[in-house]
Amino acid sequence: MTGGARISRRSALAGLAAAAAAPWAGVRVGFAQTGAAGPGDAGPARLALVLLRGGLDGLALLPPHGDPSYRTVRGRLALPAPGGVGGVIDLDGTFGLHPAALGLLRFWSAGRLAVAPAAAGPYRGTEGVMRHADARRAFATGTARPDGPGAESGWLNRALARAGGGPPALALAGAGVPAVLAGPVAAQAAAQAAPPAVLGAPVRGLMQKAALLYQGDALLGPALAQAARRRARPAESLGAAHVAEADAGARSPFELAAAAHHAGRRLAEPGGPRVAVIEAAGFDSHFGPVHRTERRIAALAGGLAALADGLGEAFAETVILAASEFGRAAAPNAAGGTDHGLAGPLLLLGGPVQGGIKGAWPGLAAERLAPNGGVAPSLDARAVLKAVLAGHWGLNGAQLDAVFPDARTVAPAAGLLRRG
Repeated sequence: MTGGARISRRSALAGLAAAAAAPWAGVRVGFAQTGAAGPGDAGPARLALVLLRGGLDGLALLPPHGDPSYRTVRGRLALPAPGGVGGVIDLDGTFGLHPAALGLLRFWSAGRLAVAPAAAGPYRGTEGVMRHADARRAFATGTARPDGPGAESGWLNRALARAGGGPPALALAGAGVPAVLAGPVAAQAAAQAAPPAVLGAPVRGLMQKAALLYQGDALLGPALAQAARRRARPAESLGAAHVAEADAGARSPFELAAAAHHAGRRLAEPGGPRVAVIEAAGFDSHFGPVHRTERRIAALAGGLAALADGLGEAFAETVILAASEFGRAAAPNAAGGTDHGLAGPLLLLGGPVQGGIKGAWPGLAAERLAPNGGVAPSLDARAVLKAVLAGHWGLNGAQLDAVFPDARTVAPAAGLLRRG
């Protein structure tokens, strides 16, 4: 190969990532523009919101290995201590990362990853039962009730209106714009393009058909049969309706990295969008096995890292916020998974972020848990959102009250963003 045609491994991988992140990728992505400027910076203040559908198990992603009740409560889900094989990656003596989330360690070490481990909005479910659709709606609207004041629009749309608006928001690869972007600020849903011919159209039941085709093969037969059983297990265990409600039209977490890298590159473009919303499904974890959760944690960590890498130098002026509609129960259920809980982690990373653990840790002792067995909240999620909108976009108190109309007594969380 001549010098002019030489392609490095790095550039080839980058090209594959860019191709995979085209608008037909399964994860829903929304973009928007804003005229807001970062504090002390005449340039744009970029914001990326990553929504993890299904209810992320925060105790798996960020195990509080230093909590004296951790191993008792988590039982077979507890990870080995730091330093052991497959052990927790220690962060501060109390919290650590799941080893599958190793890709996030570089942001922690650089002081650019902040975690609020016990955050929740004011929604507490219907008769104590947390339902995916209602919890998603409450988070998207930033309201105490999914049908309460302000529920006719998303909090991010209202924030965009106060921050200067801009060209229409754009949603890619999804049916409509994400609910958090819905509202009076113009938004557009791009038509989903057809996948490249080389990939063909998605085939329902492909894994089951492949297992049937190769059932007589000594090597592939058992492996494909096992994969087909694992793939079908969510619907069989929970019912197709529950799986559909949990996923909310978003797609596999394993498409997150490609979509996130694409979003990062779009945000980094001069004159490009300054707000991105990415939705990925698959974080409902009612059942085991453990490796299913591990793979999704790895997909999440890889997706956030891909978003940061796609941003390039623009990472220095971008805040990335990752959240789920609720957390999981602290103790495993009979199926080896975790049921719906209450509080869960909010993750922030980016150049303006002041890294560290944010907010009090309520602990995992039985008397400290939420009534449904989940982590009890110690921080209102809207306090985190307010801190980002105030510190990153410069919204004042009156503007924040308009964005979160029933949270006037909730003050922005301190210490999330760097000054200046």
